[in-house]
Amino acid sequence: MSVTLTGVRRAVGAHTILDGLDLVAEKGSILALLGPSGSGKTSCLRVIAGLDPVDGGTVRLGDRDVTHVPPEKRGVGMVFQTWALWPHRTVRANVAWPLQLRGIADANARADALLGRVQLGGTGDRYPHTMSGGQQQRVALARALAIEPDVLLLDEPLSSLDAALRDELRALLAEVIRERGLTAVLVSHDPEEALSLADRVAILQAGKVTQVGTPAEVYATPRTEAAARLTGPVAVVGATRRGGRVDLLGWHGASAGPDGAVRVAIRPEDVGFSDGKDAAHGVPFTVERASFRGARTRYRVRAEEVVVEVEREAPPIGRLRVGRAVVLEATESR
Repeated sequence: MSVTLTGVRRAVGAHTILDGLDLVAEKGSILALLGPSGSGKTSCLRVIAGLDPVDGGTVRLGDRDVTHVPPEKRGVGMVFQTWALWPHRTVRANVAWPLQLRGIADANARADALLGRVQLGGTGDRYPHTMSGGQQQRVALARALAIEPDVLLLDEPLSSLDAALRDELRALLAEVIRERGLTAVLVSHDPEEALSLADRVAILQAGKVTQVGTPAEVYATPRTEAAARLTGPVAVVGATRRGGRVDLLGWHGASAGPDGAVRVAIRPEDVGFSDGKDAAHGVPFTVERASFRGARTRYRVRAEEVVVEVEREAPPIGRLRVGRAVVLEATESR
């Protein structure tokens, strides 16, 4: 089912957390929320789940107005950043507990089936403290799925895991969400996680949604400097618009709006460079740092106060050493 928040307001004392928030997660889709700390991302999840009250506006799950419906009657599953497993209960008991609360007779059997689905078959008699972080996160996911929710809320579920395990569980999450036809709302500080998992991305700022679009749209055409920084590595460079045209690093393009100072966002993949001795045009920079990343190398280059990151296919790291002069030529602009 869809999730719709309309004009939702929430405040604690004099502090406004959600300020007339409007948000829609379409049925069967994954919506990712990106925003700086304090922007209202987790509060948004808690309002959907019914864990926090609202001071105004409405929360709808499908056709139901659930604004004042208690959490246990919303049919929403939630995976917390801290996993929130009961240490004194076995893994099976952790997963079976929400089923037992609903009086389901075969709760343990269902729990074992869910553990098998998240690749933890045969672990039901273990306790959470005997399991790795990745395994505990899978237990938390199985418990959230136990009530067969229509909506799954994910509050930075992979943030405490190492990179390889994050990739593995990210794939599992996507697979489970798709196969069950769930509507999912994901809070993340990791732009790669949000962009790779989500069908749509919403940018939150000060309790409001400032941009919504597909991952490609939000990444390629951020409406604000904050949105550009939230969706991946970027350099924001000052430039000047004259006569509806911006010239920057050898790139020339039309730009709507009044003449004057503008800010231009440059992604590492947007910029090419050539040897400083041979280039006929572009802007001279000096290589400050070179980071080998397997198939690609990322360079940090500087010209006075302007610092830009640039990516090239490996292995030019041996040829473009720190201190080397290069000429940058922008191929894209945002």
